[in-house]
Amino acid sequence: MLLKDVGIGLRFYAVGNTSSVGVWLTRAHGKLATRMKGHQRATSRLLGQADVFYTCELLFYARETRNVHIMKEVTPLAWRQRLREDWRACALASYLAWLADRSMPFGPAGEGFFALLEEGLDQVANRSAGPATLLRFEARWLALLGAMPEMGRCSRCGRALAAGEDGVPGADGHGLYCRDCAGEVVGAGEGAGSGWAALSGAGRAALAELAEAGLPERAGLPAGVYREVEAVLGRMVAGALELGAPSRERAAALEIVERREGEAGR
Repeated sequence: MLLKDVGIGLRFYAVGNTSSVGVWLTRAHGKLATRMKGHQRATSRLLGQADVFYTCELLFYARETRNVHIMKEVTPLAWRQRLREDWRACALASYLAWLADRSMPFGPAGEGFFALLEEGLDQVANRSAGPATLLRFEARWLALLGAMPEMGRCSRCGRALAAGEDGVPGADGHGLYCRDCAGEVVGAGEGAGSGWAALSGAGRAALAELAEAGLPERAGLPAGVYREVEAVLGRMVAGALELGAPSRERAAALEIVERREGEAGR
């Protein structure tokens, strides 16, 4: 069956001497892989038409019994050239693509994933993205995955938390608990007792705002709130990806955007 879709390149790898496989997040078919026969030949009509961070129109033969489909034609719609000229922007975009690839299985995806990744890459490509941009992307991505706990209510007893009340995130990155429940939940109490600090009322409000779709992006966060939210999101992302600890990819992206922000006089 011949299908058409629009996809964003997440990663590519060589197969044999002349072919390659591209992994895409598409608008209608979710995450899929396509084999591009002869892609690396100098005379290939596919040469230069597909790469990471590109948004492309894809025309491919769907193979129902295999995960890798056969690419017939690919036409770039958005190149995002700055991501090939600014290594720092490229590093941040690489993390966004890595998070999308690592967190999603092959197959259909829920509504909103493609649009969020496209928006995130465009922000990085079109202007200087700061640390808050990365946190906002993570929070909204986790919300789409269903891995973002409600910031205004205890995950165990369901009690609404007062505006300035602390919440205790679970040690595994899942759930947010009131102090009464935190010591009774396996993992949450251990996390609190081993230095996994509570999230302040201001931090909860900031994280809820970052995760809310449709709100304008904040210019930045107060330093103390930023550190709280960054640490909590690191645990949540690691928990959603079942990594056990925040990834090196995330640490590298944060270091780059924080260093650039500091050089600009944050």
